Amino acid sequence: MQYLHVAVRAGARTALIIPPHQCGLVYTMSGLGTFGASSVGARQLGLLSPAGEEASVLHIDNGGEDTLHALLVTGLPLTADGSAPVYKKLGHGGSFISESEDGARAMQARYEADAESFGKSSPAA
Repeated sequence: MQYLHVAVRAGARTALIIPPHQCGLVYTMSGLGTFGASSVGARQLGLLSPAGEEASVLHIDNGGEDTLHALLVTGLPLTADGSAPVYKKLGHGGSFISESEDGARAMQARYEADAESFGKSSPAA
């Protein structure tokens, strides 16, 4: 997994490597940028297509007047067979990611039963 904070000065261009087989997203915190073929404005999310057998290069252009700040997150697909994961949206804007609809529903049920403890590991016995 790769998690990067990218800052690109106004009018500048940079390139980042996306490792083989990884897919991901870019979230622009401020500024306006072009990530590959997609333009993403402040507080917007763009999805990245999976890289192929070889690493790919993501070109980032800042055509705006201010420094572009973005998060780039990439990783291997969730499922071993390459099928798309299931996203279960929550009312407050979050989501659960699972390999199946049943898995997403089970996580949602655990969250709704005890939101304060959800995602925390239990203490060692």
